[in-house]
Amino acid sequence: MGLAGLDTRWWSLSLGVLASSLAGCGRTIIVAADTDGEATGTSSIDDGTPTGAECTSDEQCPAEQVCSDGRCVEGYTDYAEYSDYAEYSDYAENYEYSDYSDYADAYCYDYGPMGECCDYDECRTQCRTAADCEVSSVCDPTGYCVPVPELQACAVGPVWVPLPVPDLGLPIVSLSTVDADGDGGVDIVVGTPGGAQLYNVSGPQQPLPWPPPANVLFDAAAADFDGDGVTDIALATDAGVFIAQGNGAGGFSPGVAQVSNVETQYVAALGFDNAGSDLLARSNADALVFLAGDFGLDPATTLWSDPQDPVVSLTPGNFDGSPPDDIAVTVATTDLLFLGEAEVLDPAPNLTGLLPEPLGDRTLFAADFDQDGFDALVGATGFEGWSLLDSSGSRGIAQVAVAAPGGAEAMGDTDGDGVPDLLIVGEAQLTVVLGTPFSPPWSCAQSVDIGLDPQAVAAGDLDGNGTTDLVVSDGRGITVFLAEN
Repeated sequence: MGLAGLDTRWWSLSLGVLASSLAGCGRTIIVAADTDGEATGTSSIDDGTPTGAECTSDEQCPAEQVCSDGRCVEGYTDYAEYSDYAEYSDYAENYEYSDYSDYADAYCYDYGPMGECCDYDECRTQCRTAADCEVSSVCDPTGYCVPVPELQACAVGPVWVPLPVPDLGLPIVSLSTVDADGDGGVDIVVGTPGGAQLYNVSGPQQPLPWPPPANVLFDAAAADFDGDGVTDIALATDAGVFIAQGNGAGGFSPGVAQVSNVETQYVAALGFDNAGSDLLARSNADALVFLAGDFGLDPATTLWSDPQDPVVSLTPGNFDGSPPDDIAVTVATTDLLFLGEAEVLDPAPNLTGLLPEPLGDRTLFAADFDQDGFDALVGATGFEGWSLLDSSGSRGIAQVAVAAPGGAEAMGDTDGDGVPDLLIVGEAQLTVVLGTPFSPPWSCAQSVDIGLDPQAVAAGDLDGNGTTDLVVSDGRGITVFLAEN
């Protein structure tokens, strides 16, 4: 409410005291006095602007002026209505006529530098998002920056052994990890301009069937999408989603089956309706699911489509403790939860349980930290010089700050304790946040210099020892970092 919310004890001050007191909290405000020396409800902002033309209403005055005592003047003139017209817009040092309540509460009357707001004896930083706040602070629902507990450094952690992969001689545009032949081992799908290669750390590479319309591979996922008992690979490309069909002999049939013609950046296999292997996808601003049919994947079912509120991230998981899989989605304004086998795909906002801030750059993961059959939902958001982790699950809601520059994230068990860990790769640094079955589900963070500026990242157990390894590309070559404990 602005000045209208001041304690009424102010009104017992003399005119001189009141004017000098308010001058210490921003612009000088001169309050007119009536004949008996009492302050009236009319004032003007004294910023050096000369009075203007005569007037009888605001409409007769130029823009950004109002009519006061028969003259056009700068600013608004009534305490009771001042908060409706003054805004410390974008933290600039001038007033604009809109709603100040986005930035301050009823007692915020000091328009200080860079969003500082003071009420009597306390100054706080105003914000709209966590990007407005200092390191390891987020924007709370009331519009103020609040600190987040910082995660301590690990005393010990996995040892990371680099293993260079033979040079392809082509630029690397994407990396994905899949079990391409259903043998339980993890393979690497490498996207190159106009094609894709399948790698195994212990075996030779082979090219994947490639759709002629496509130029770029963004992501890949493996499952038996056509119900023939053989693993296939879904390719998310700039020309849509295509299925490379396994031939049962460790290779693939010639050609690919197209299931979508819209650019798709993310795919993941899941069982959403208990009928078979389904495919979750993010296509530009939309969240889609391709359900398994009698002869492969059926046309897409749209979970969310709003160009003004685009999908940022999504992940499958078992969030209600019962099959089939569920789907969590982050859009620009909220988080959404779609329960598997639901008859109506119309979720209410914030059903994921994650805190509402921050949104916009949050990457979602699902992880059962305490092995209770319920996946917790994990959000990872990178900022300049640090990352924010938030989680929601059976152990409650938690947020922690990690001294790791934002970048690419992946999840897996890097230390072999059966609890998922989070890997953050950015600015030539690998940060491993070790998981715990308690709340918050993070115990400490380990940082390692990897000497690569990551352009693509993937994770999986590449050497079969039961721990999650990391694959990193700087756009030219590929290095596998094996986790040893």
